[in-house]
Amino acid sequence: MNSTGAEKPKNLKPKIYKALLLIEAYIKNVPMESPKLLEDQAYILKLCPRVLSFMIEICLDNDMYCKLIGLRAIKFSQLFFQGLEHGDSHYLQLPHMDHGRFTKWQKRSRAAKLPFREYVRLPAEEQGLEGFFEPGEIKDIQNTIKSYPKLTLNVNFYVKNSDKYCHGDIMTVDVTVKKKYDDSFPKSDLPAAIHTNRFPYLKQEILWLIIASKDQKRIYEYAKLHRPFTTMHKQYQVLLERVTGS
Repeated sequence: MNSTGAEKPKNLKPKIYKALLLIEAYIKNVPMESPKLLEDQAYILKLCPRVLSFMIEICLDNDMYCKLIGLRAIKFSQLFFQGLEHGDSHYLQLPHMDHGRFTKWQKRSRAAKLPFREYVRLPAEEQGLEGFFEPGEIKDIQNTIKSYPKLTLNVNFYVKNSDKYCHGDIMTVDVTVKKKYDDSFPKSDLPAAIHTNRFPYLKQEILWLIIASKDQKRIYEYAKLHRPFTTMHKQYQVLLERVTGS
């Protein structure tokens, strides 16, 4: 209590710092030696999906500077739920894969040198896992890859009644997103949960559709695709503020 009888505000900084350290320990895969810290970390991680989702949506609904922060938050959330740091290979989200095993595998396997989004589209016989992983591990890795949706994005843009465009024109952007799961997975009307080796809770699959400039310094439109779909069509009207060619 202070001199006026009002209760003094609590100093929340220690709790904030503790939460940040527990999140960093999760991302860096640092084991918790204390059961109490492990319990606290689990509690913090359970709150993170909602906090990240609110932060992204608030930023994207705000001015351009905040929109760009929202785009960074989307990229961070992808890494966060896989327990990866910035700069880590996306291959590390596969089961039985750590930095050491991935480095050895990549040096000797041509398939492992592909971008991850291309690798997961390879048929099983071309994935180059034999000789580097045990049969049970290979099965786990291939089942995980099957759980990833295969996305196809088709984008058309045009200015109505014109084959050229210039500053001040309204451009129509037609986007069609197709999503397909492996045929071995049962069909469901419920949103899928993402695969993750590290995150201790089920995390609903959410896709973000972002229409941005090539340098990602300007975001024009966005959509949160969080419901089950096989084909989704979106159309946007974008004001051209700067044109570098026709």
